[in-house]
Amino acid sequence: MEERELRQDASNPQNSCANNTLRAANPHDNSSVESRENSTTAQNSAARDDQSHRLSLDSELSASTEAPPTTDGRPTTEEPVNNEIAPNKKAEKRLRAKNKIIAATLDIIATKGLSSLSHRTIAKMAGVQLAMTTYYFGTLENIIEAAFDAFIDQTQHYRESINNKIEAIYKKHSANHTKLNDIPAYIEDLAEFFTDHIDSETTNHAYLQAVKCQFLFELNTTDPMTEKVQVINQTLLDLAELTCLRIGSNAPRIDAHLLIYTIRQLELSNVKEKQRTDRRFNKEAIQRLLQGFHLQGPPEKSLPVSQCQTSR
Repeated sequence: MEERELRQDASNPQNSCANNTLRAANPHDNSSVESRENSTTAQNSAARDDQSHRLSLDSELSASTEAPPTTDGRPTTEEPVNNEIAPNKKAEKRLRAKNKIIAATLDIIATKGLSSLSHRTIAKMAGVQLAMTTYYFGTLENIIEAAFDAFIDQTQHYRESINNKIEAIYKKHSANHTKLNDIPAYIEDLAEFFTDHIDSETTNHAYLQAVKCQFLFELNTTDPMTEKVQVINQTLLDLAELTCLRIGSNAPRIDAHLLIYTIRQLELSNVKEKQRTDRRFNKEAIQRLLQGFHLQGPPEKSLPVSQCQTSR
C-alpha cells in the first residue's frame, strides 16, 4: 500500500520533493515494501487460480444433461445411485456430479469390463471434467467401490423379491409351512422359477447381470471390495443351503455351493452369448441337480452357515 502511494505521488511533480524526502528518511523501506507486495501478488494469483478451478467445477456441475430412461435396470444421471441426501442446492449439484460418475462407471463395467476403467474413460462417459473424478473420489479403487455400493443398493429390492418368491413356493407345497407335502412337485416349481430367473436376467436385467458378473468374477480386487462381495455371496449361500435342507439334502452346505455354481454358470453363459440359452436345457439341468440332492438319503447335520466356504 505504501509503495502504491509512493508511486502515485512520484507521478505528481508537486510531490517529487516530498517523495525524495521520504526515500531519504527511509532508505530500507523500498525493498521491504517490494518484498511484501511480491508475496501478496503470489498469494492473490494462487487464490484466483483455485477460485477459477472451483468455478469451473461448479459450472460443470450445473451443466448436467438428462439421460434417457432405460429398461434394463441401468441407472440414469437423474436417479440417485447412492443414499446421500443433499442439504442445499450447491451440495445437490455436487451430488448429481458424483451420481453421473458412478453411473458412468457402472456403464463401462457392464459394456467393457472392470479392466477398461480409468479416470479418463469414466470422465468421458460421464461428461465431466477429468479432475472431478479425483476431486470427489480420489483413487480409481474408491470409484469402483462406490459403484459397487450403488449397485448393491439398486438391486436390494430385486434380491428381496427372489427370496420372497422362493419362500412362497415353499409355503405352497408345505403343510403348515413346516414340512413339504410333495417334494418332486416342489423341486419342479423351484426349477421353473430358477429358469425364469435366468431368462429375466438376459432380457429385463441384462445390464445388472453384466455388472454383477464383473464384480463376482474379478480376481484383482481390493480387500474392502473382496469383503463386500463375500457378504453378498454368503447371503445367497444361506438361502441356497436352506433350500437344499428343505428337499432333504444330506450335505446342504456342499449342495448349496453346487446350486449357486450351476445357476451362475448358466447366467454367465447368457451374458457372454448376449442371448437366451436353451430354456428346456436350463430347467432340466437345475431339476436334475435338485433331484440328486433329494435322492442322496436322509439329511445329516450340516456345518453352521458361518463356516461355509465363500463362493466366488
